[in-house]
Amino acid sequence: MQEWKRTSYNEAAGGLVIRTGHDYNNLYVLLDFIPQHKFSKYSDYGIICMVANPSKERYPQKDDYCFLITLGSKNPITLQGGSSLGENNPHTSYEFKIPIEIVGRSDKYGFYAAVYDINANRVYSWPEITTEKNFPDIPSSTNWGELISPDKSLPEFQWPLLVLVSAIFTIIYLTRRKQISFN
Repeated sequence: MQEWKRTSYNEAAGGLVIRTGHDYNNLYVLLDFIPQHKFSKYSDYGIICMVANPSKERYPQKDDYCFLITLGSKNPITLQGGSSLGENNPHTSYEFKIPIEIVGRSDKYGFYAAVYDINANRVYSWPEITTEKNFPDIPSSTNWGELISPDKSLPEFQWPLLVLVSAIFTIIYLTRRKQISFN
């Protein structure tokens, strides 16, 4: 409950809950498929796809990334556009930790998330995209939604500090000015 408390919460079709957050160096995504009660190890999977500064290209580009993990597996797959080869990137469950340096810093990301339930033989996704195939039929990035940047929040911490420092200097200035005018 506490680990994901400070993340954004989005509910997709079929009861898929998507939580996203960051710690300035990594993006975190949790795919929580609440309605699923039957589990099939090594068949059910979770997948997220991302691209920094989406250009909505029809075919996967080198900056398009997908991260897939099957239930019970300790060998997730990282797919990068522009190539049919995947890389292994160890991490278990449907919790994803993605170094920002891989996908790049941006104020907007193209984003796709899905889970596959083999017992229902169905893919549940955000955005909801109907597919004929079941095992990771990743739609074109032109059909992905948008994740408005966790990175965009980084400067927000600087602005309040700037406002606070400016307010303190203004108060000091006004206080000294009043003292001078009373003397």
